[in-house]
Amino acid sequence: MRAFLVSARLGRGKFGQPEEPQEPQEQEARQVEATPDYKELLDRQDARIAELEAQVTKVAKSKEFAEALAAEIERVRAETAEEKVAYELRLAGAHNVVAAKALLGEHGGDVAKL
Repeated sequence: MRAFLVSARLGRGKFGQPEEPQEPQEQEARQVEATPDYKELLDRQDARIAELEAQVTKVAKSKEFAEALAAEIERVRAETAEEKVAYELRLAGAHNVVAAKALLGEHGGDVAKL
């Protein structure tokens, strides 16, 4: 570290080699040539951000759709289970399905025990 500070004070560059004095305009021109096109880089980053935001929106919509679909599936399953119980009660000879469903809970849901 100390050698670096000494060489910096003496006007030396890396590895102790003397630096070539340059005009400020030459240094600025070299820096401009060496730097990447930040406008292009920022445009690419903005495009990537927009793409990711679109994906997030799509996933959010898909998630909402999936949740709604899962709720609909659950509702249909519950209706199907109710219809199945009503059908089994009718097959067993129940005249009043509503009353038989009320009694069904007392018999552990077993239609044959009614």
